[in-house]
Amino acid sequence: MLLKPPNIFKKIIMNKKKIFFFQQRNWGIKIGHHIAKRFYDNGCEIGAVTLKKEYYNFYTSQQDFKYKWLKSHEDLVENPKKYLGDDNFELSFICEELEIESIWIFVQSLRGHVKSYSDKYGYGYKQNVSDEEIIFYIKAIYKLLLSIKKEFDPDIIFMPNFISLTQIMAYYFAKKHKIKIASITNTFATDRFVFANDIYESTGKFFDIINFYKKNHGKIAHELESIKILEDTRNNFKDNKIKNIY
Repeated sequence: MLLKPPNIFKKIIMNKKKIFFFQQRNWGIKIGHHIAKRFYDNGCEIGAVTLKKEYYNFYTSQQDFKYKWLKSHEDLVENPKKYLGDDNFELSFICEELEIESIWIFVQSLRGHVKSYSDKYGYGYKQNVSDEEIIFYIKAIYKLLLSIKKEFDPDIIFMPNFISLTQIMAYYFAKKHKIKIASITNTFATDRFVFANDIYESTGKFFDIINFYKKNHGKIAHELESIKILEDTRNNFKDNKIKNIY
């Protein structure tokens, strides 16, 4: 029996939706901003947080369209204690709100905080900033997410990946508040990219199709082509010789 996957191209009415972007460095300018404009042209309101100050200036000066909500991530990175102001959140409260056991398992993503790159090539084997400063930053991220929810209230959040602590916390925050969220990831089998809906890149429409075929052991359309792609990919990994670095 030849199986067909479920229809993933359902028509979605985007008019008046609130779309939020993590406009991250070059991805934001070359890709994210143009996607945002497409949504804007279809009647959506656009909000964004930008990474790196020089990129924030681009979004405030560009004439393509006006962002309904726009903040710079650097405001909280440069001085998280100042960004917090009179607000304060216990880490236990943040973890409870994000529905996670501990925030510290994700702190390793703060490479500039937990690794001392300035010491030597690669990084020095010591923490770059104090635990206290990291805690201020975690609290500042949570305040940023609360501001996004209260002041913009997005229907969908798009980002290039789920790598930084801000993005990881945004995922759990969105999940708690039932906000759709998506990043882009490589399939590693072809040169195509797909959307992923969680930090472990294990859920999304692409993965729904894979799970469909796993559960239904019928004959898959384009089976021979799929087998060849997988074989070629495995062979490429096998052919890559270990390079000695001197």
